Parts: sequence; C-alpha cells; structure tokens
Amino acid sequence: MVPSQPPDPLLYLKSRIDTEASVRVNRVADNLKPKPVLDDPRESSVQPLYWYGQKVLYAPGIIVHFLPPNREGAKLHNARYALVSGLARGFDRNLLMLTEYSELLAPMDYRDLMRYYVTPAEAGQLTEEWLQQITPAEISDGSEKVRNLAGALKLATELRDFHQQLGEYVAENEASRLSQYFVETTAHMDILNGTQTIFVGRKGTGKTANLIQAASALGKDLGSLVCVLKPVGYEMKGLARLFASYKHSDHKGYVIESLWKYMLYTELAIAAAKHAETRTPWQLSDPETRRLIEFMSEEEKALSGDFTVRLENAVLSLERVVPGASSEQFRNGISEALHNNMLSRLRTVLSEVLTKKHQVRLLIDNLDKPWTRTADIEGLTQFLSGLLTAAQRVGEELRYGERNRNSTRYGSAIFLSSDIFDQIIVAAEEPDKISHTRLSGVNYFFPSVLMIVAGHSTELE
Repeated sequence: MVPSQPPDPLLYLKSRIDTEASVRVNRVADNLKPKPVLDDPRESSVQPLYWYGQKVLYAPGIIVHFLPPNREGAKLHNARYALVSGLARGFDRNLLMLTEYSELLAPMDYRDLMRYYVTPAEAGQLTEEWLQQITPAEISDGSEKVRNLAGALKLATELRDFHQQLGEYVAENEASRLSQYFVETTAHMDILNGTQTIFVGRKGTGKTANLIQAASALGKDLGSLVCVLKPVGYEMKGLARLFASYKHSDHKGYVIESLWKYMLYTELAIAAAKHAETRTPWQLSDPETRRLIEFMSEEEKALSGDFTVRLENAVLSLERVVPGASSEQFRNGISEALHNNMLSRLRTVLSEVLTKKHQVRLLIDNLDKPWTRTADIEGLTQFLSGLLTAAQRVGEELRYGERNRNSTRYGSAIFLSSDIFDQIIVAAEEPDKISHTRLSGVNYFFPSVLMIVAGHSTELE
C-alpha cells in the first residue's frame, strides 16, 4: 500500500511593509500546519517567475497581501502580486487577495476579487474566515490532481526537483529538507555546545538555517528543553511611545530589562509545558511538572498568547505607570504591571521542572523585523541590547535559584543582523566585552553547492 502524501503547504505572499494589520495576518499564517511557503519582500526582493509557477501549482491556496495604492513602492509590489494572483486563478487555486481599504481604486481587472479591511483586526478575521472555507478534503483532492498533472508536465517536474536540490533562499520554506544540504560549521557547533551566545550576519548568511538545524539536533534529546523564539512581527509604535515617556535613562533601562525577563520567563514556561504534554506524556505524573501546568492554568491571563500578544499586553500595562513618580513608586508600579509576584512564583515552579533537564537552550531570531527606515532606531537598539543582558540573567537565576545550585546547563543563541548589531556596539558602554561570532554566507552555502555538483556528477557517471 502506497503511503499517503502529506498535504502541500499554502503559499503566503507577505506585505512589503510591516504594519499592525500585516502582523495580524502573519500570526494567523504562522499557526498553520504545515507552515506556509513564504515570499517575503524584505528577505528576498525578487523571485524568478518559475519559482512562483512551481509554488502556485502545488499550493492548495494562496494568500496575497497587497499594498494600498498610496503606499511607497505599491505600484511595483502590486504588479508582481497581481501576476501571481493571475497564475493562481489560472491554476484554479483557492485565492485570498487582501489589502487595506483606500479611496484609490484597485485596477479594474481584479478589483472585485480583492478583500478590503479597515482595521488590523479585520485583516486577521478575513484571513481566518477564508482559511475555514478550505476543507482538508479539498486540500487532499487538489494535491492529488496536481500530482497527476505533474506526471504529464515533465518539464515542470524537472524544474521543481532541480530547484529543491539547490535549496530555497528563505530557510523556513524548506525546514524539513534543510538537513540534506546543510554543512556543519564552527558556528553551528558553538550553538550546540553553548560556547557562544551572539551570532551576527547579513541576510543570506545562514542565521535562520543554523537556528533550525540547532533546534532539530538539540530537540532529539528528551532530556533537553529547546525554546525557539521567532516572533512573526511586533509593533514598534507602542515600544517607541513607552520609551519616549521616560526622561531618566536608568528608568528606561530598568523597564527594558524587566520587560525582557517577563517575556523570557513566560516563553520558557510555555515551552516547558508544551514539551511535557506533547513529547513526554509520562512526565505529566511528575509532581513538579503537574504543578507548573496547574500554575499556568491559574495564571492563564498573563501567560496565554504568543510572543507578540504578550509583548503588546505588557507594553499597555507599562504605559499606565506614571514615570514622574518617586523611584520607589515607579519600581513598584513596574513590578505590578509585569506581574512580578506571579513571576517570582513562576520562577520557583519552573526551576523545579528544569532542574531535571540536562540542558535548557533558548534560540532567538527574527527580532530585526521592525527594523525599517522609519522605525525608532535608538529605542529598538536599547530594546535589543536589554535582551543580551536579560537572557544571561534569566539563566543565572534559574541555575542559582532560591534553593541549591543545580547542574542543568542554561544557554542562549541570539541571531542578529549585522546592521542591528553594529548599532548595539556603538551604543554599548563596554563594546569590547560583547563576544560574538560573525557568520559568513560563503562558509554556509559554498560547500553545499559543491556537494550538489558532486552528487549530480555521480549520477551522470
């Protein structure tokens, strides 16, 4: 009996500009199983036509996020996305064409197909409603028809196979096949061994690929906890407003470190609970694990939601704290806004669970998404600088807890773009003490090309 093929992923053409609406759509897409294939203009400004043809042909549905006509760069962006949407219509694929409402009308040839939203919440709702209309049977039938068609279209099949062997420019699009051509480097071993924390590189140098491979390798050990933090996007406007309200640098530094500790502790707790529930069911009988799950159920309001949701809620709570109060009142207000009493109890419960692990590793990527020309660069630099300090302190607090020191190894790997890291170095008081590894795209990709060429040569012989 031939095993059933897994469903093909959807294709998601992301908005060129990150807005609150695009963040809402990103959240919905990020929750899909399997993860959609992404076309992100900020990662790769141009994809070849055959790439779109292959992805549209095999995708059961396509989400296309257009820009309103009055946005900068909308003309070229929308023209390319209109072409891809036309391919989807020609292949009879489920298609969602999404854009913000504008008084300037969309072109007549696809105006009636467009779905318009006014608020960010509507953008997310329209996406969810559209996804509910695509049934599993429809996805399965569509995939089977495409596979039959592909048997007749020999050229399309050859192109698709060749492209898969070369690898995607965006590592997330082929996480399941990445191990076939990934080459382990010194930087990769540093991540696995925990000998380095900060990894810096330009786009295309393998930051995300290294994260995916490290998470896969570390996750094979049931005695390890791997917490991957890759926010699909977060709004800088609220953070910029919050930072601008603090006139004293020590107030701002205290808030940033407290905010990061809240985010990291809650992220680790969520990862530990999921690890116990999905990968090691026998641990549910463990009293420490049971206590953690019960605690998270009691504090569901503070611990629920993904990174972006919890960050937005925390920022809203912090904005209610009066900056002009005395230092003691200010710190008490911050503690209350970030649930410090709850966080203290969470740290105790979490430490008891993690004590039984060989190692705990926190892998962080995608924090450069809000880094645009119009962003608050100074505020974002301070925000990310605070992460470097908070990540280290969280590990120390968990290892040297209220009780005896435990033998669990705590470590983190933070992946940053070169331009962001350069800004952090400039703003740092002691830049020479910030140890880091710079990733090189040549080291990551060139050996892979040689392996592919060697494989083809062997086949020809």
